[in-house]
Amino acid sequence: MTSPNDPTPNPTTPDNATHPYEPQPQVENERPRSTAAQWVTVGLLAAFGFGFLGWLLLSSNDSNDAAPETPQAAQTTQVTETVETSEHHAAEDGVVGLPDTENSAPEAEETVPAESRDALQAAEEYLAAQPLSKSNLYNQLRDEEGFSTDAASYAVDTVEADWNALALQVARQMHADGTPEEELLDALTKGPEHFTRAQAEHALENL
Repeated sequence: MTSPNDPTPNPTTPDNATHPYEPQPQVENERPRSTAAQWVTVGLLAAFGFGFLGWLLLSSNDSNDAAPETPQAAQTTQVTETVETSEHHAAEDGVVGLPDTENSAPEAEETVPAESRDALQAAEEYLAAQPLSKSNLYNQLRDEEGFSTDAASYAVDTVEADWNALALQVARQMHADGTPEEELLDALTKGPEHFTRAQAEHALENL
């Protein structure tokens, strides 16, 4: 039998129970730990961001460098086409590398003395009337027309004449007048006609 003074255990309180007035142990809040997958994801995102930024910078530099070249290239092409077009038109007109003969002709005529121009006109009239050798034409201008040596020489050197064809005309006239063919060579070279031997031989070959 127990006495009232004996301590009796509390049947509702377990032995290991904490006393309500004793300080309760504090439980620290656990932070979620970072996993390896999370770090890999962060690294990939950072790499992608830096790569995209670098691509934008390179694209901007390339566009700035290429912009000035476009007008210059267009200008060069336009100049080349203009030069080629000018050369093409000049080639069609026949003036590439040649002096303007129309503008230079009056200047050339002004340097020729008036007597020489008159002698040239007289020589053209003589040859239009009858076939003459160069030597015979010179004598006609000197003796019959009274031109100076310089004027007569200028006329026979400048006049447009086919001396071989003129020798052939004279040979045919002589042969028609009865001169034997074997005597025509001397008649053309030693007579008053006085063609050169080459011109006389050409006439006889084509008689």
